[in-house]
Amino acid sequence: MADHGSQPTRLHLESWALCPIAQRVLIAAALRGHPVTRRITSGGEPQSTTIEPTILTLHGAGADVQVTDGLAMVELVEDLFPDHPLHPRDPVARAVHRNLMAIGAEAQTRLSRAARDRQAQDLDLSLGNLEAQLGRLEARLAAGDHAPGGRVANVDVVLAPLLWRLRILDEQAGTHLLQRFARLRGWSDWLAVQPVLRDILTAEAADLYFAVLHARRALIVDAEVSLAWQSVAGPGIGLRGAG
Repeated sequence: MADHGSQPTRLHLESWALCPIAQRVLIAAALRGHPVTRRITSGGEPQSTTIEPTILTLHGAGADVQVTDGLAMVELVEDLFPDHPLHPRDPVARAVHRNLMAIGAEAQTRLSRAARDRQAQDLDLSLGNLEAQLGRLEARLAAGDHAPGGRVANVDVVLAPLLWRLRILDEQAGTHLLQRFARLRGWSDWLAVQPVLRDILTAEAADLYFAVLHARRALIVDAEVSLAWQSVAGPGIGLRGAG
């Protein structure tokens, strides 16, 4: 357990039930065997109009410290556990991983926008923006920036919630969003069998995610939209955006 002075470090999260930022923190801490207390601010109810920020509070370092930036939270957990690093030791490799983390975090933001769209034009633009960012990730993997496998790294921690969501959408809504990105599909497959990730990104959480999207009337999970696209593009062809 990390210590600051004579006080053990305590981490406390406040977030909505399926917050991807919170999922990253839970994964990062679990990989070090460190518990995180949590207050759920919302279950993701579609009628809620209040957006509460995700907050990670560090207790035990004198005055409490609050962090609201998602990537800074992952870096904080990294720094709290120097005996269990999840970044590469080499500074260049570490910078390359951090670049991937930033691209992945932006892709998650773009997916979140697409998962709220209720109009076809909005979804079209959102999917185009998402695909562009996924293409950037695929290109960086092709360039050798990361080869999934072996020990879970911070870049895996950050990308796991995104790839988990894309996998759910592909399997349950027939979106085929990962279809054109073979390296991302392989990364998703590898992450799906990692024990700690499976303990947090559970089947129950997947069911809740899909239920929330339906409750929001998100067009991305509308069966008629998927069928209409398949009739034009052909079976197994993923949804495409023009954004």
